[in-house]
Amino acid sequence: MTDNRTFISPRELQRLVAQRDRSVAVIDVSWLLGRDVGKAYYERAHLPNAKFIEFEKVLSDLPGGKGRHPLPQAKDVEEALSEVGVNSSDFVVFYDQGDSLAASRGALTLRHFGHRSVAVLLGGFQRWTAEGNAVSTEIASVEASEFRFDEANRKEIFVEVNYVLEGKACLIDVREQVRYLGISEPIDKVAGHIPGALNLPYSSVFHPTTGLNQLVLESFFTEHRLGPDSLMTTYCGSGVTASFMALALEYLGMQDAKVYVGSWSEWVEDPTREVSVNTE
Repeated sequence: MTDNRTFISPRELQRLVAQRDRSVAVIDVSWLLGRDVGKAYYERAHLPNAKFIEFEKVLSDLPGGKGRHPLPQAKDVEEALSEVGVNSSDFVVFYDQGDSLAASRGALTLRHFGHRSVAVLLGGFQRWTAEGNAVSTEIASVEASEFRFDEANRKEIFVEVNYVLEGKACLIDVREQVRYLGISEPIDKVAGHIPGALNLPYSSVFHPTTGLNQLVLESFFTEHRLGPDSLMTTYCGSGVTASFMALALEYLGMQDAKVYVGSWSEWVEDPTREVSVNTE
């Protein structure tokens, strides 16, 4: 049995757990860029029976020439999920502190490698608590499992730089406009954007209460005459924020949205790759 949701609301998750007709694995992947605080957040309070996995160690490979957050190895993700007791038949729900970034990267990573039954708790821990749902400080006991991806369900979601260089994709840069335009670059070594990319900042699409500003996305589609056949590929600084946008696109019916996993941090590693600045 599979569940092909993209996002799930706190109410929907509560209902699904209460039905007890299938196994639901809730995974906390709380994370903040440059700060090792995820485990502390989890230990302070988390969703009942949620298990914790560390974003930097499980959902990202070591930084280097392929960017700051390269795609991990499938076997390493399998091992980490097995250690916290996730089964191959489970419906997996990822959540984070609320921005849905690490959670979206987690959900798309599982889909990419072949686990379809996965979704993101939209609005994460912040929305969960705001709606009055119970939390726990208990560290749930774990019985190790044997989680394995189903190769038959593998779907190419994360793409490499050669896919971008082919020039067929409609690139969507989800960083803030000042970074896209090359006015400011606080993280990476070069400012600007990939030539031809459109700019749709994550901050304009994420809604702090509901988790998603659907009207902004729909207006963007209309303005740029985009549709299901537009080969949309999102990127950001390192393929994390872009994961949320790809899920949002899928939520609105763009089933083949992809993520350039190396994103800007990989693109600028090669000085021969063209960079655009001060243009939209």
